[in-house]
Amino acid sequence: MLSLHLFLGEELMKKAEILRTLLADAHVLFEYSSIMSCVFETALLYPTTNGKPGVLIQEDTVMTAPRVFLADDQADMLRTVAQVLEGQFKIVGTAEDGGRACELAPSVCPDVLVLDISMPVMDGIEVAVCLRNQGSTAKVVFLTVHEDTDFVEAALSAGALGYVLKPCMATDLVPAIWTALSGNTFVSPSIHLS
Repeated sequence: MLSLHLFLGEELMKKAEILRTLLADAHVLFEYSSIMSCVFETALLYPTTNGKPGVLIQEDTVMTAPRVFLADDQADMLRTVAQVLEGQFKIVGTAEDGGRACELAPSVCPDVLVLDISMPVMDGIEVAVCLRNQGSTAKVVFLTVHEDTDFVEAALSAGALGYVLKPCMATDLVPAIWTALSGNTFVSPSIHLS
C-alpha cells in the first residue's frame, strides 16, 4: 500500500482542521465534499515526526473506490442498491427523482451514475442526456424493470454503457459498473438484442 504524506501550510491546515470536525457529521461531509477535493474526503490528520501537523492520504482508498451516484424513485431500492455496491464503490449521493438527480449529481463528481428509467420529474434517459449536455463525463448504467429492447436502445443512444434489469441486480450490477468504467458496454444477459 502506497501512502502519500502532505505537509500543510497555514491555509490548508485550517481546511484540514475543518475537515476533521466535519468527519463526525456525515451529512455535512456530503455537502462539504463538493467544496474540498475528493482526496481530502478520506484524509486523516496525524502528527508528523517534527511535531508539525500533516495529512496522511491512503492511495488505495482514494484511487480504487469509484464514486457512484444513485437515482431511483423508490427509497427501498436506493438502500438495496447501496448495500449491493457496499465495499467496492463509494456512494456519493442519491436522488428520488430525475430533476433532483440532474441538479445534485454534478456537485459530487461521480464516476458512475446508476439511474432508474421510470422516475418522476425527468425519466432516467432524460437525466443522462441532461447531464451529458452539462458536460458530465460520468459513465451511465441504467437499473430498470424495462426489458423491452426499445428502452435498451434508447438508453444506449443516450450514452449509457450499462443496462441492468432489477431482478438481475445481484448478479449483474457490479459487473456492469466495472465494465462501464472500462469504457465497454454491459447489458443484462437475459435481454436478447437483435
